[in-house]
Amino acid sequence: MGRREARSRSNGLVGVGCLCASSVVLVAGVMNGQGRPAAPALPVVESHEIELDVDSGWVTAASDTIEMVYSTVVEIPGAVWLRLIFEDVILGGDLDAGTGSYLLVTSELDGADQRFDAVSLAQWGDTSAFFNGDAVSVELYVHPGGGVNRVTIGGVVVGDPPQESLCGDTDDRTPVDDPRVGRTPGCSGFLIDDAFHCALTAGHCVSNEMNVMEFNVPLSDPDGGLNHPDPDDQYAIDLGSIQFTGGGAGNDWAYYGCFPNSNTNLTPFQAQNGFFKLRLDQPAPDDAIRITGFGRTDPPSAPELNRTLKTTFGPLLNVSESTLFYEVDTRPGDSGAVVIDDASGEALAIHTHGGCDFVPGNRGTRLDNAGLQAALASPQGVCSSTPAGDGDFDNDGDVDLLDYSEFQECLTGPTGSTAAGCGPGDFDADGNIDLLDYRFLSGGFTGDCGTMITSDLEDVDACLGEMVVLAIAATGIDVT
Repeated sequence: MGRREARSRSNGLVGVGCLCASSVVLVAGVMNGQGRPAAPALPVVESHEIELDVDSGWVTAASDTIEMVYSTVVEIPGAVWLRLIFEDVILGGDLDAGTGSYLLVTSELDGADQRFDAVSLAQWGDTSAFFNGDAVSVELYVHPGGGVNRVTIGGVVVGDPPQESLCGDTDDRTPVDDPRVGRTPGCSGFLIDDAFHCALTAGHCVSNEMNVMEFNVPLSDPDGGLNHPDPDDQYAIDLGSIQFTGGGAGNDWAYYGCFPNSNTNLTPFQAQNGFFKLRLDQPAPDDAIRITGFGRTDPPSAPELNRTLKTTFGPLLNVSESTLFYEVDTRPGDSGAVVIDDASGEALAIHTHGGCDFVPGNRGTRLDNAGLQAALASPQGVCSSTPAGDGDFDNDGDVDLLDYSEFQECLTGPTGSTAAGCGPGDFDADGNIDLLDYRFLSGGFTGDCGTMITSDLEDVDACLGEMVVLAIAATGIDVT
């Protein structure tokens, strides 16, 4: 990525800061105990943070009236909006006596301003409001006898201009049914092959509103208004499980899990019977890439498809150390969608940014991102719970008769204990393998059954049921 300047004009002096998208982290960490982000949440739009080093130094009032003792202008050319991040601000004076020092932040575009004293700045978490335009002024006012004061600005969150994400004259996305992909407020997410089958999305999708994940989403209304699935298909996101970074294209990811459904007591994986295998090596340019997500639709596309599940494919254009570039249509709401190798069906990246109009190509964060891999290696919340089984005993990416054979050997009944090597059969993670686990196993069967048993058992359920009945009879175990 190129370099971008952040200029701070302080009392006539100009300082220059630099953003390198590959090295600046917007927000990284886990949710705190109160269920809120460890740093200020950002709206679900494209944005990035630029580090600044703006320091007023220690200043005092020199006159017998209130005076502006320091001023600076932070300007990011081309920004849609700005939000300042303050550090080590000392505001002297006596608030109770009305002589407390204060900051005044003003948009140079529309003149909107925000005043901070020592209390209100703390209430805002040492951040400003969102200001329209690409420049804001910061002024420090001190009363006589207001003591020493200091303001430092450590960064600025920058709203990026809209980028075209349709890669041609028409929207090529079509409706699809993929049980592994879910909708979150404003974004998309997908189930993965970690131990507990949690989910990935884009880091910039993380906000205080990202608290529900929906599957099996119905069509929208004729005017595009959203409809929601049955509560059985809605899952509360465990805010304590969220780890994320929203550091711009190539470093924009989130890893999280959902609590079991309050009606069915099933996890998303158990109910949806599917997940994506993560692939860390990358295909070659021109290979077919598919994106499946809950993006918005605009005329002339059917409004009933708005924020419903759609898919399309196109060529991979380029691969950098952090980013995939592809010519595949997306729209707002597709952020967090799965980027798939169309040949293998494996997940390659998390879709995060548009850019078909100038980058070139839409963009996604590679799954071998170091921060993401560190998060996957150290799961939090429900993602760190006892792993749920997936039925794939031989870890070959499917559930077939070889796996069923292993499942039979592992049957314990509800009073037994799961033996070593039998974890893939414990779908409900309750420490035993019984008929409830078989229910999940049969729902996820992907192999050929009838030809492996007898020619008259063509129905898969009947075939698999026969296998398990015979296995149960042979063990003499009470699995009910």
